Amino acid sequence: MILATTVLCLGFSASAADLGYEQALEQALSRNPTIQIAGAGVERADGALLAARATFETTLNANTSSSSTVTQSPQLQGVNIDDRNSNFGTTLARYFPTGTTTSLSWQTRQSTTLYLAENQSALDQLRNFGLINEDIRYQSSLVATMRQSLLEGFRMSANLQGVRNAQRARDQADATRLRTRQEILAQTARAYWELWYQRRRVDIAEQGLQVAREEQRIVSLKVEQGTLAQVEQVRVDATVVQAESNLLAAKTGARAASNTLQVLVGGFPGTELALTTDPVEPRDLSLDPEAVVQSALDNNPELQALRLVSSNSELNVIDARHRRLPQLDVNGSFGLIGLDQAPASNTNVGMGSANTNMFQGDARTWSVGADVSVPLGNRADRGAIDQAKADLRTARLDVEARERTLSQEVRTQVDTLKTTAQQVSLAEANLRLAEATLGAERALTDAGRSVQKNVLEAMRAVDDARLNVEKAKADYSVAIIELERLKGSL
Repeated sequence: MILATTVLCLGFSASAADLGYEQALEQALSRNPTIQIAGAGVERADGALLAARATFETTLNANTSSSSTVTQSPQLQGVNIDDRNSNFGTTLARYFPTGTTTSLSWQTRQSTTLYLAENQSALDQLRNFGLINEDIRYQSSLVATMRQSLLEGFRMSANLQGVRNAQRARDQADATRLRTRQEILAQTARAYWELWYQRRRVDIAEQGLQVAREEQRIVSLKVEQGTLAQVEQVRVDATVVQAESNLLAAKTGARAASNTLQVLVGGFPGTELALTTDPVEPRDLSLDPEAVVQSALDNNPELQALRLVSSNSELNVIDARHRRLPQLDVNGSFGLIGLDQAPASNTNVGMGSANTNMFQGDARTWSVGADVSVPLGNRADRGAIDQAKADLRTARLDVEARERTLSQEVRTQVDTLKTTAQQVSLAEANLRLAEATLGAERALTDAGRSVQKNVLEAMRAVDDARLNVEKAKADYSVAIIELERLKGSL
């Protein structure tokens, strides 16, 4: 059931041209573009939330490079020096909500120096005397680093502000979708009962036209017989014209109402609809205004959205106060280094040998330090606090104002619902009176004790009374829908 508290649906036909009340609401939920746009807003907020959480993801970086630099030796005439380097490194890094930044880096480097000259024998002599070194040098390092905020940035809630804002935005989008859903369902329900009323208006106008034409026929005969004055013919002719005008206006209103409903349920204007649901008769709902108000205060989606804004504003004030602290970070690192070298012809020595030497721990590196940053005026943070406080005050006032107006709207709607229920009974009583009056006027006219003008007026009164009955029934159904919308229970 779309409306748990409403029993307005009596069933619907499976025909494609037929449209039941419940079916109209289902189609609005699945096909109305406004609801679909609101759903897309939630999907977009989900994406933003996922992106905000990416701040605390572990990242993997890798790099590699090769280089060669050829220069002329300043000591050896005619000799060029070719410095060759190859590097590869990878780093795992992560930032934690506690304000801790960690990384683990592994770097390898292979380097060698080659000597180039046209006189190779001279170079061979230099190699034999050990004056030049063309061995391949290997270096490996494994370094862990950590950086921790001690003042600003130490509070986890402040570091999670981006994620929290994204989550709140997602909640806001969900509340907007719910509010849009409630509004579209309410609009669809109103449009359904408006079309139902306009169709009943057409039926009544057609019946009124038939009655007016029949009355015109009877009056014409009596005028021809001389029992009625010619002026009565003019009156009844005017009544027929008015009935035709009423029927035309009723059909125009029905077409407009049908097009409105088609748009709301995702259809195409101009398509004929056959409504298969009638509103139920009013019944005693025994509503407790205080309980209804409390239900609306607890579930109204617009109010829920405002409360989310207020709650987030409170946390923003706390975070703004936290950011007034100086920035004090401590950092440290520890690493192992592995070195080795050998001629290129020695295949037993390579990067693996350097890695083995690294884990022996003979070569090490470590560091500790601290960084502090103190804005002397601290105007930016103090200004941010003032803005956050103003936003919080505004959000709280918005919640309070909406709670008061919602309470007033709900109480008014409860009274409206009770009034419309009474108006149905009153309209039905007026219809019975109008029909009795018309019968009496016809009898008096036939007995010559009344004029045709009174009969025509009684006919119009019957038509008006019939319209009032149908309008009262539609208003009762709409009043229920509006109350459910305020309660957030559509």
